[in-house]
Amino acid sequence: MSRALALLAALAAALASCDAPPEPERRKLPAQERLEAPDWLPAGTRIDPAWWLASRRIGGPAPKDDKMIEIYRNFLVQGERQFHEEQRMIANRTVQTAQALADHGISETYDSLLDGFTSLADFTGGKLLYGQICQHYLNLRERGETRDAALEELRRAYPHAH
Repeated sequence: MSRALALLAALAAALASCDAPPEPERRKLPAQERLEAPDWLPAGTRIDPAWWLASRRIGGPAPKDDKMIEIYRNFLVQGERQFHEEQRMIANRTVQTAQALADHGISETYDSLLDGFTSLADFTGGKLLYGQICQHYLNLRERGETRDAALEELRRAYPHAH
């Protein structure tokens, strides 16, 4: 008889679960529609570096029509031609440099850094190492140089880059 009771209990539980509302359908969003903006864009990521920079700048997912995405994309495309690093690494180093500057009380936007460094690369006429430029710039700014003075010093330091 206890088997019969166990069977009835299982049947009752099964029937009761039929009345439960269905689980809501979960839509999977592409990576760049949700902000899981890591501190670093890893190799092989599918996150667009321009979108990532725009999203980090506003502190949440950037809308696809955000004008900063296009501005960052233009800088990154230009930078990829001028520096040895790819767009992902240029974006990573830009964020890293901005954070290091902020740690020293110096506020610079990603686009300000990208603009300064891409104009520097234009000036030299050769490919540069973006990470090296970022570190040198950071050292100059930490030493008390203004943005313009630091960029001018970098122009003098890298006149014949290849």
